[in-house]
Amino acid sequence: MLIGVYIGPVNPLKVMPKERSYALAAEAKMQGSEIVFFDKSGVNYKLRHVTGMVRESGDWLERTFPLPDVLIDENLTLLRELNKDIPEVQFLASEVPLLRYGLPNKLKMYDKLIEAGKYSKNIPPYAIVEGPQIVFDYIGKYGDIVLKPVGGSQGKGIAFVRPRKSYYHISQHTNKHKFNKKEFSRFVNLIIRDKDAKDAIIVQPYLKCRTKFGQPFDFRIHIQRNGEGKWSLTKIYPRIGDKRSILSNISQGGTTTDIWYFLLLEYGKRAQRIYDTLCNLALEITEHVNGFYPYPLDEVGVDLAIDQNERIWLYEVNAGPQTKHHEWDRARNTIAYALYIANQAATKKLTEKLYLLANKLNVALDMLTGDSSKADGVGLFSSFSNGFLRIEDQLKPRYPYLKESKLEGLTNSVVGLVKKIENGAEFQSSIVELRRKYNLWLEELKGAIYIPAPQSIE
Repeated sequence: MLIGVYIGPVNPLKVMPKERSYALAAEAKMQGSEIVFFDKSGVNYKLRHVTGMVRESGDWLERTFPLPDVLIDENLTLLRELNKDIPEVQFLASEVPLLRYGLPNKLKMYDKLIEAGKYSKNIPPYAIVEGPQIVFDYIGKYGDIVLKPVGGSQGKGIAFVRPRKSYYHISQHTNKHKFNKKEFSRFVNLIIRDKDAKDAIIVQPYLKCRTKFGQPFDFRIHIQRNGEGKWSLTKIYPRIGDKRSILSNISQGGTTTDIWYFLLLEYGKRAQRIYDTLCNLALEITEHVNGFYPYPLDEVGVDLAIDQNERIWLYEVNAGPQTKHHEWDRARNTIAYALYIANQAATKKLTEKLYLLANKLNVALDMLTGDSSKADGVGLFSSFSNGFLRIEDQLKPRYPYLKESKLEGLTNSVVGLVKKIENGAEFQSSIVELRRKYNLWLEELKGAIYIPAPQSIE
């Protein structure tokens, strides 16, 4: 199997973290596959091949390959450019199954979570800021509040507001400001954007989630699909900020430590219960969120926090979690899931051939049971049998990558009936049963395969 990694017009090796490219290349070999990193200039849609870089004997070397069996659209470039009439993009999206999909609109996702009701108790109240009044309303109701951009990441653009007497104390990471009401209104007007903009600002009550030593903290739970296409836990770790900051993001100067050391230090005997609750909740939320979209997400980062009353809050779900400290753990699932998708796609192509063989089978069986020449029927059935057994042999190693099904039992039944008819045993009853079992087998195989059509994202 050949896995491709693509980032539009840019060589992936120039923009990806080195540790990530090394981990993906090594893990691909460990799982018996090859991986090529290429950009748009390496796509030849006329000759149906790609030219890119592979890792061989400790060096990066340029090689040309047929089209990859699956494509990791690392920065979601392909989907963003899908409607821009770029030949290479259109070609790749139509010919190669994709691995990466994003979350188009986080705010709409939170709206849907609240509408669904199941996890609304875990989501802090929020409102889009279209002017200072909504901010003053939240301050009046909750006291300390937070202003943050909807499309923000890594803690950028977040402001913590503490009203004290007639002043408003603003903290942006470790930067401090003090405004009167008029100055604060001007500050809000300066940072607000259109409510539909990607950098629209929302207001939320400040949640006091701090360690025993007064440091802000939360938990990043990295969830990925595994080699069976199922969600699994890749990594959970605490993110701990500076006492002077409201942010725990590692990119903003925060730190991390071993999850069990942190939980035992903070919660003692309750550590195991809290660990299980965090992991299970993150997996449930991931599954629930994926149901909002017509395509399968492949990985998400779920940020959960625990307040002083041990209530768990959902801060964020994002589709591009930072993995600086666990690239090798990520690579293991990334490659396994890529191979799962590749095998699903290959199985789909084989299934299409099997549907074509179904017509040949029906004609052959009609000839064997009708007034036509039995010799012609035997010849046509033999042709079907050879084609079926060849394709079935190619399908066998792919069954583990399909959804749980009755394929193995049905396959054995169909193969047994084919051989019975060839040997002339229980001829009439075998023909009737073969028609029925073959159609059941095709439907079962079709139902076990799910390959989403590529859809552009904003």
